[in-house]
Amino acid sequence: VEFFPDIEPEQAQVQVLARGDLSAKERDLLVQETENSILSVAGVRDFYAQSFRSGTAGRQEARDSVGTIRTVFDDWQMREKADVVIAEMRARLAGLAGADISILKQQQGPGAAKPIKVEIIGLSLDELAAATSDLVARMDQLGGFVDVTDSRPLPGTEWSLVTDRDAASRHGVSIAGLGTMIKMLTRGMRISEYRPDDAEDELDVVMRFMGDQRNLDRLQELRVPTASGVFVPLSVFAKLEPRVKGGDIERLDGQRYMYVESSVDVGVLAGERLDALRQSLAETPLAGNIEVKFSGDDEDINETRGFLISAFAVSLVLMLIVLMVQFNSGWQAFVTMSAIVLSTGGVCLGLWITGRPFGIVMSGLGVIALAGIVVNNNIVLIDTFNEYRRRGYRARDAAFRAGLVRFRPVLLTAVTTILGLLPMVFEMTILLVDRQILIGAPSSQWWTQLSSTIAGGLTFATVLTLVATPAMLVMGAGRDRQGANWLGTRLRRLFRRPVAA
Repeated sequence: VEFFPDIEPEQAQVQVLARGDLSAKERDLLVQETENSILSVAGVRDFYAQSFRSGTAGRQEARDSVGTIRTVFDDWQMREKADVVIAEMRARLAGLAGADISILKQQQGPGAAKPIKVEIIGLSLDELAAATSDLVARMDQLGGFVDVTDSRPLPGTEWSLVTDRDAASRHGVSIAGLGTMIKMLTRGMRISEYRPDDAEDELDVVMRFMGDQRNLDRLQELRVPTASGVFVPLSVFAKLEPRVKGGDIERLDGQRYMYVESSVDVGVLAGERLDALRQSLAETPLAGNIEVKFSGDDEDINETRGFLISAFAVSLVLMLIVLMVQFNSGWQAFVTMSAIVLSTGGVCLGLWITGRPFGIVMSGLGVIALAGIVVNNNIVLIDTFNEYRRRGYRARDAAFRAGLVRFRPVLLTAVTTILGLLPMVFEMTILLVDRQILIGAPSSQWWTQLSSTIAGGLTFATVLTLVATPAMLVMGAGRDRQGANWLGTRLRRLFRRPVAA
């Protein structure tokens, strides 16, 4: 089972991930090394590389991301499948020192870029981090998961300047003044602005110490002017303390949580890997007071499945009411509805023959559409059977004659529908003007699950309509005269127009 068909993408994005505080030059060199490793990969037309600091300029990349490389593939007819190209890039980047690589395919429909997302909810940040590490290790042990990322805090050290406010007050030094002096050692203090003749935007004029003087040792030696005009070392008012670098605290429904995201390997279904992960967690739960929640495509699948099941159930009830009113027979309505249920066996058979998984969205819509076709064919056959019964034929003879009379219309309807769907089933694109037939075009991959569902189910349902339906009509002849037709009679009375006196 999958959420949406896997459509051949036109591009992919390579995310370069590195933990630690890297300078702009180090980040750029790491991105360049990554780009050089995949420049010769066949099937990629263009590379667009960019290095940056994560979290700046409104970027939404992973917090340990230092750069991205957007790759644009050649036309789908001139290269291997995108999965093969991406697998080649992963193989070349597997041994890259100092960086982790995550490759995201272009998403051609609903759903997240990474189909698997596991949310770990708890109270203690230490327990959350330990549980996240355990979960990542299990995913690596189970196999099939690729490009695994998580939201654990990045390792590192940050320096905190602890100010003694009493000492600063005694010397007449304000906290704002201390901050101004510290800016001279970091990003600088803005003193003016300047607009060049060839520019529209103004540039900031910033004053700060020389590059060789902007370090922690210089911070301890920095002297701050006091109210009396005397320069006093900064160490009198403030102390520099190293601390473990913290991360963002994220909450889900008011509770702290961390998450793990992952893609799956080529030829592996996300649902199958999730089932294996669920079994592992059921056998050996994560340590601590931890709650695990599966979101991503799994959450979308459950939500969409619930909606489609409800819609299908409502449509079946409405069709049953209409059939009871039309036939005034509970058995004949049951025969028609059973054909809908049994036709789902043909749906599974069609998907199995074509080697495609059941898509919640497209295959679900196909099952609902198939129900309308199956009901129509059965109504035509049963109506003919009832007509022969009114003429005085026995049930067996009426069923035989109805099958003969309606054999051609039912068969032609099914055959023409199936033949019309076959190009989509086999991913064929017929270009009449260019006189070409293309196989496997990305535009045709949208409809393969839908067409396979309807074609397979209709093939199976046609046999049921022409063989099983007449047999069931003979079996139920006369059984529902006293009991099963009461609902149809009452519905007829309910909807019958009043006759004027």
